[in-house]
Amino acid sequence: MEGDLKSKVMAWLVDEGLEVRGMEVPAKAPVEWSLAATVRVPLQVNLVVQKPSQADKLVVTMGVKLSPQHQASFNSLPEPERADLRASLVEAMFHLCPHCIVIPQPPAPAALEGLAVSWEVPLHSYHGGLEGPVRLELARAVRVLANAYQLLVERLNARLGAPRGGPGQVDTMHM
Repeated sequence: MEGDLKSKVMAWLVDEGLEVRGMEVPAKAPVEWSLAATVRVPLQVNLVVQKPSQADKLVVTMGVKLSPQHQASFNSLPEPERADLRASLVEAMFHLCPHCIVIPQPPAPAALEGLAVSWEVPLHSYHGGLEGPVRLELARAVRVLANAYQLLVERLNARLGAPRGGPGQVDTMHM
């Protein structure tokens, strides 16, 4: 059944227009399987979809790392402004997705190297024979996390200035 679920999740993500590939799961990781999925528009957003071993859910996660230019601008701010900007980014994520798990990195209040934002998709209806609700919730998770990425890019560019990439590079944060 789990291989069947993984295949279905891959197909659902492809149907939503994402590029999907399997990922290796480290030994002893509490995860049955893991997929890398990439949203291409409006910005490229990389997501990870995992099936935890001891939970009846999928977890969709977006990890965002500040570009070197954003990091340098952030670090040049006075400590109270760094703490305020970090808090405003976390607050923006909770406004967009109140039930998401938002984890700023590192844990120090006036530091920021990146954010992880996760959305949990319960599987109880899937096991009850209803795939539709799980598929819709997975699609919703992908859309909200892609929007969250866009919001983070806009907020950081507005506050810290847009990083300038070389030829062919997109001026956004790095995933």
